[in-house]
Amino acid sequence: MTTGKIKSRIFLRLGIVCSFIFAIIIGIDGALGWITLGLALSFFVLHWMQTSAWLNSHPAEFTQEDSDLDNVLKQVRVERTETKKQNEETQSYTGKEQSFQIFRKLLSGFGYFILAIIIFVFGYAVVTSPNEDETLLGFTEEQLISKGDNSYTLTDYDSAFLYYSVAKQKNNNNLYALLGLGNVKYTMGQYDSALWYYQKTIAQDARFSAGRYNVAWWHYAQKKYSEAISRLHSLVRDEPQNGQALQLLGDAYYDFKDFDNAFIWYNKAYEAKYNNGWLCYVLGYLYATRNQPDRAIALYKEALYFDPNNAGIYENLADLLPGKEGEEYRKKADELKKQVK
Repeated sequence: MTTGKIKSRIFLRLGIVCSFIFAIIIGIDGALGWITLGLALSFFVLHWMQTSAWLNSHPAEFTQEDSDLDNVLKQVRVERTETKKQNEETQSYTGKEQSFQIFRKLLSGFGYFILAIIIFVFGYAVVTSPNEDETLLGFTEEQLISKGDNSYTLTDYDSAFLYYSVAKQKNNNNLYALLGLGNVKYTMGQYDSALWYYQKTIAQDARFSAGRYNVAWWHYAQKKYSEAISRLHSLVRDEPQNGQALQLLGDAYYDFKDFDNAFIWYNKAYEAKYNNGWLCYVLGYLYATRNQPDRAIALYKEALYFDPNNAGIYENLADLLPGKEGEEYRKKADELKKQVK
């Protein structure tokens, strides 16, 4: 094989290698990537030029080495002495075959060039296309937190975690991003990770109300009632009208079987106008156990406003109300139970 042909093949291979390198590094270092692309194109041009020059200067050698019909040509050369006509036809055929092979060789080189172009264009598209994190960086922290909250409400926890994470990436001290990440972790059963995020919020701001509440709630949910009660007392001391914390303090005492303190803190939550179905229901029950039926009835009826399909509330009202009114509540309770079955 001649030096010209070797150079041609070397240039072709270098061009393809440079194309692959371009596809890999363009996303890492744009300037270096474009330099590599320039080298690739240069090698392809050199390959083209070297191939053309070599074919023009070595047509017979090319035919001998690269023709797909070498066997036919050898046979023709053996038989060329038979007749002059056969010899002329052989020469004519060989010339046509040479032209075809030259064209095929050039076309083959051009095909490699097109293939390499496709390779580095595809690679460029892959490594430079913005990923979802990069796209979300265009949103503000507030927008990301809002999107995270909406996704969490819709139980799309993977999306919620992504939004909160990007918000945290924009600002590592974003308390609501940390809080959201903790909520997602807890919902996914990663309790220790959740506590870590909650505690990180109050490490950033010791008076961050939501963070303090969530740390207390975490201990309550893990049935560590003494720790939850201690933290909640600290919180309501600073925020005496925090109805959510007041109710959770009542819940912690209730589950701790300290019903007297539960009664006190549930009432404080109700006075803070943190009314909801559960608070009215449990407070009504505690009034009923203290022989205050009128107050219990009023609270049970208020609980129905929040939770009209709670059979337990209807049963409790039926027990407290005499006569026909009580029977109506009992019938409703029975209907609801049948629907559940």
